Amino acid sequence: MVAEADHFSKGPNRRYVNHRHLHMLELLYSFMAVLSFYLLFLSRSEEVHTVWEVMHPAFIPVFFATTVLLLAIIFSSEQAEHKLLLIIIHSILSHVFFVVIFPAGYFGAQQATLGKTRLVYDNVIFDGIPLGPETILVQAFNWFRGINFQAALSVVLARMFGIDFFWGHLFFVPLMWGTFVPVTAFLVTRAFCEDKNVSVLSSLLVSLFPTSIIWGTYSVKNSLGFIFFFCSLYFILKYLFTSGPKASFLMMISSFATVVSHPLTGIVIVSLVLLAIILKNYENEKAKNPLSAKISLLLSFLISTSLLPLALVSFRLVSTFNTNFSLDKLYELSPTQIVGELILGQCIDFSLGGALICSLAPLVGFIGMIYLLRSGVNAGPDKTRRVSTLFLFMGFLMVLVDYRILRLFMVNLPFREVDRLWVFRDFMATPFVAFVVSGIVASLQRITSKLGRIRAQFLFSKLSSASRAILIFAIAILLSGWITASVHFAYPHQGPLQTTSYELEAVKYIETNANESYVVISDLWMMYAGGMIVGVHNPRAYYFSTSEPEGVALFNEMKMNVSIDTMVEAMEYNNATSAYFIIEEPRLGEEEYNRIIQQAQLNGLQTYKTFLYRGEEKLRIFHHKEFPE
Repeated sequence: MVAEADHFSKGPNRRYVNHRHLHMLELLYSFMAVLSFYLLFLSRSEEVHTVWEVMHPAFIPVFFATTVLLLAIIFSSEQAEHKLLLIIIHSILSHVFFVVIFPAGYFGAQQATLGKTRLVYDNVIFDGIPLGPETILVQAFNWFRGINFQAALSVVLARMFGIDFFWGHLFFVPLMWGTFVPVTAFLVTRAFCEDKNVSVLSSLLVSLFPTSIIWGTYSVKNSLGFIFFFCSLYFILKYLFTSGPKASFLMMISSFATVVSHPLTGIVIVSLVLLAIILKNYENEKAKNPLSAKISLLLSFLISTSLLPLALVSFRLVSTFNTNFSLDKLYELSPTQIVGELILGQCIDFSLGGALICSLAPLVGFIGMIYLLRSGVNAGPDKTRRVSTLFLFMGFLMVLVDYRILRLFMVNLPFREVDRLWVFRDFMATPFVAFVVSGIVASLQRITSKLGRIRAQFLFSKLSSASRAILIFAIAILLSGWITASVHFAYPHQGPLQTTSYELEAVKYIETNANESYVVISDLWMMYAGGMIVGVHNPRAYYFSTSEPEGVALFNEMKMNVSIDTMVEAMEYNNATSAYFIIEEPRLGEEEYNRIIQQAQLNGLQTYKTFLYRGEEKLRIFHHKEFPE
């Protein structure tokens, strides 16, 4: 078993691409990558619902061919550093769809975050983004909130490199994720694997997981927390095999960055740190007192697993979320559905293809963990591999259990997407997917090499070499198709109309031409657009927050009865001298849009500006100004 594990780890001999052709292959890959970016840019649209609605028809075939070329390079004798650079380019390409195609990135959380962070960048606020009533507990919590940490990073980097803050924020996480996640996957695998080629392969196979793709596409604090979590995982593995304060210090510093980035990533990393400390003690004590060491390890696993649910319940002390344990979800399901939820989780709601894409790679990684644990020994490099595998296996199981607890036994969670826990699970499974793929390639290589032992040795040696090349090409096609399918599944195929170019133009037009303080009454989409350009609750240019009921109430009131009195009421929020009321035809529908315009004209409300798209009116701004008596 040990010999099989060694061969499984070392993987195949990757010299199938001749050195004379290697540089040509890299040039071809570079050309295809540039072509992919160009096709992505050609897909850019000013009014769009999903990326697939406007995606250039040649993009997916070109992306697939680019991935095939990249895998051919990975299976070659090229240096690991050069392979990583090419993988980073591919990773960035996979994560910039929203930013390149949509006028303002994907709607929602990242736009709201930009609206708040804009105030810090424009020096409107200086003490961080406030949370609510300033009690001592809330103020202490606010100092270490992920949004303030992200705001500090975004502002510092934008000013350091002289980047437009709007685009700097939108590209921040896609570029960070595309660059550092493949490198971190390489380092995590390299921490317990001697073969660099397996580590390089793992840095690409992160793209097999749809959740790892989608969470790297928008700049929110949870995505930033995931990046720091991946880095912390590497330092935890180093801590397991390194004595001295340096390893402990690096683990604690990286874990602290993960904690302040986002509560979810912070809780999970604290759980894993606790697990690592007990596991290291278990390895030292199991020879002396094996029973006590095993009991301690089991208790630490149970405590680590319960930490996330209990922490979410305790969030009621610093937030309005009333998270608690409940059996309501369980009683709404039939016994068959309960079994399906326990086995498949959210995959039970997907189509067969979607379920396979989301669950196959974690299953392969789980099989790799089991194989390596059964093949491990207790000394030398194999001990490092076994202990690392045991730690990641326990972390993998911890996330699986927590996911099902949160999905079935808890209500009023502070986040809607429980499947964000899959990002932890998938990253911990990635090294073992690479192990399995390398092991399969190595096994097939041994089979094809036996052809050279036949009596007609010269003829069949050529056939053997050709067979190996065909084998690698077939595996590259299979993995490329898998990665392409994962990317295609990760990006939504249905969605609302995203923030449009004319909505952004309307915000910029008001900001450019307004000479006094003003307030804007609008729907949620214009609140997002306004926040991105001038900030939310800017005293001079006041846009309501999307989570603020007053702003929604004012817009609904204006929509039902267009009145100057309502605009005057809105001006009291920031003592403005002007008020603007914005309506958009795609959001309201043609009939409602025309009705509001007619009523505004009857009530003497002036049209300030109209915006057209492809010759049709899409947006209208009404304006009222109060003159001093």
